Amino acid sequence: MAKERDPLGPHWEALAAADLADVARRSLCEIDPKGRGCLIQFLDRRYLVNPSQRAIQPADPDDTLRVNFEVGLVLLVYLAYAKDEPPTGKWISEKNLPTGELFFRGLHALPMGVLAECFGDRPESLVEAARRIGGREVLGPADVTLELRPLPRVPVRIQFWARDDEFDAHATILFDSSIEQQLALDAIGAMVGRLVKHLCRCVM
Repeated sequence: MAKERDPLGPHWEALAAADLADVARRSLCEIDPKGRGCLIQFLDRRYLVNPSQRAIQPADPDDTLRVNFEVGLVLLVYLAYAKDEPPTGKWISEKNLPTGELFFRGLHALPMGVLAECFGDRPESLVEAARRIGGREVLGPADVTLELRPLPRVPVRIQFWARDDEFDAHATILFDSSIEQQLALDAIGAMVGRLVKHLCRCVM
């Protein structure tokens, strides 16, 4: 029977072949002082990514979280391929990314509707949830505009319109255009999925 192919295998190989000092420079991660790989912050946790053992785990030894496929995809793609490029300050939607309008449809549609359902008429709770992971409120056209940095080189903005007598709640997400250099489309989708789940979980 043929061995099942690991969908993360090529990313593990790319990371294992890279020089860790170069990975740290490109991604703004840290090199583990014990020589086990990379230490990287993603949302509310710091992770240890060990290329030689193909293992990802929370950096805190007391944290028993099991790392799922989405988190693994985001971290591996970012560490293996991130570019040493600063943010541009130009904000774009997923539809402005190359082939993004086609990719982010159907099952790949970004789950911003979940965020609208979760916070509905309580935008102040969304602000508080974002602040817990280093987000901040900025000026924007929505009732609430938040800027967050899920990964060191990946700033995003969430625009949230609260429910009122005429309209349902609505949320969108914008990316600094430099995200094209930092993450592939599938990893962007996984990152947004984890971000939305985390923000909603913060208020449950």
